[in-house]
Amino acid sequence: MPVTMKDIAGHCGVSRSTVSLILSGQGHRFHDTVVKRVELAVTKLGYRHNRSALAVRTGRFGCLALLLGKRCYMPPELLRALAQAAAARDHHIATAVPSDELLADQVAMPQMLRSFYADGIIIDYVHDAPDSAEAVLAGLGLPLVWLNVKRPQGAVHPDDLQGGRLVAEHLLRLGHRRIASVIPRGPHYSLDDRARGAAEACAAAGVPLRELRYATACPSAERIASVRELLAGADRPTALIWHAAAELVAARLAAQSLGLSLPRDLSLVGFGDRPADLVGQPSDLALLPWRAAASQTVEMLLGLIATTGSNRSRTVPFAAIEAVGSAIPWGSG
Repeated sequence: MPVTMKDIAGHCGVSRSTVSLILSGQGHRFHDTVVKRVELAVTKLGYRHNRSALAVRTGRFGCLALLLGKRCYMPPELLRALAQAAAARDHHIATAVPSDELLADQVAMPQMLRSFYADGIIIDYVHDAPDSAEAVLAGLGLPLVWLNVKRPQGAVHPDDLQGGRLVAEHLLRLGHRRIASVIPRGPHYSLDDRARGAAEACAAAGVPLRELRYATACPSAERIASVRELLAGADRPTALIWHAAAELVAARLAAQSLGLSLPRDLSLVGFGDRPADLVGQPSDLALLPWRAAASQTVEMLLGLIATTGSNRSRTVPFAAIEAVGSAIPWGSG
């Protein structure tokens, strides 16, 4: 026999109405442990909505359109987490990669979304989305959530300001007092937020933070040379905060060229979608909270579809540092 909401409720020890509200995108009304218990039960017991009956009754089809814009950032971890978050709430993701021209087309864009039978939209366009495209999306009449974009309303993104503080505090607890950050300049909010968060944490501890900033399009040879110059002085940093794999590689190559031993002479910590293990050398890092961000995005969108949720943007904090030994107490090497 098909699994029902009553079965899920009995399995979890909650009411049927609680299950119904969580599956309709109103999980924010309940404690996280209750939401997770229901989501796990849905997967374990194999609960599925009667889609035909649902469509007739509500006009909804259980489809969330994921639009990947020209300037999107969609690592596999985030895509997988979105699919899992949707499935846990008995929805599925339909993905499209529209051009800027299609996004701004007042005829073709609605036609594409109608072909998906989409109930709502998640858009991944991390910076400089064309105004014409935004106008068309806003006029579609479908609930919309922007992912990994900093906006006052209708968006979900990692709390990179808190993430910057987190990595700096990790190094400060290890006793480092000569800390530098290598974070490029660019249009995405995360770059400045991470740099500012690290600077705030160091300032609160009375420790100056040396910053190396350059354009995101900086050639790798110039990036390595800049990091090498940073590490070459007598008062060189004992610890370095890196933004992405390019900065981690530059730091390792620059340190190697100067005869510095890692992590004895230079501790490293940074940010990543997955544990950073380049050329067999893992690094401490703050893992981007994609699973939580995906869950918040889907929950927010379903709440908007049900017209019961808030459109206020949500920031998702980083968890604790994944420490693997690339940052060690200063003087212990």
